[in-house]
Amino acid sequence: MKSQTKRSLATLLTGLIATLAALLLAEVVRQRACVRAGGVWDAAARRCSPPTGTELPLLAGAGAYLVAVPAAVLLAVFLWRIYTFFATGAGRRRPPE
Repeated sequence: MKSQTKRSLATLLTGLIATLAALLLAEVVRQRACVRAGGVWDAAARRCSPPTGTELPLLAGAGAYLVAVPAAVLLAVFLWRIYTFFATGAGRRRPPE
């Protein structure tokens, strides 16, 4: 496989893994915020039904993505650094004897 093809594939996989992890994290944060607020999480519809007369916290809605996006960026950087470590041969170098 050509070097450019490997790099493109690594970039694609890194972005895909980080995006899926961010969506999963946002969903978990929304569920937890809903349950902590006393609501009932509907897994089929992926929404929260709060108790009557209460307002949902910010993290139970779009605020969960404010937590997930930075986490996804950090994960993408972490995965990319791992790829470059092994792709440049640094992982195969032996320490001087």
